[in-house]
Amino acid sequence: MFDGLHKGHQYLISQLKKLSEKALVVTFVNHPLWVVTGHRQPQLLSTPEEKIEALTSLGVTPLLLEFDSTLRNMTGEEFINMLAQKYGVNHLLFGFNNSIG
Repeated sequence: MFDGLHKGHQYLISQLKKLSEKALVVTFVNHPLWVVTGHRQPQLLSTPEEKIEALTSLGVTPLLLEFDSTLRNMTGEEFINMLAQKYGVNHLLFGFNNSIG
């Protein structure tokens, strides 16, 4: 989840832009832990609007998804297929500690 853009995020975005002219960054409006644990949403560093502004200023298209029970229950394959079919994603770039599904 992109919540603020630290140097690691900025590095990933710079690498993504080298690989594609049309770079899309996928993140969430709400923190996934809120849905997974049922506890109160963790304190976030930035609002969805601030995320959009920051990502856009770096030359990428932000895609903010609502992390809900439907998204949580998707398999990794279903999630990737959804990104491909609905948003035209054909390559993915991850940080070292990211997982899908």
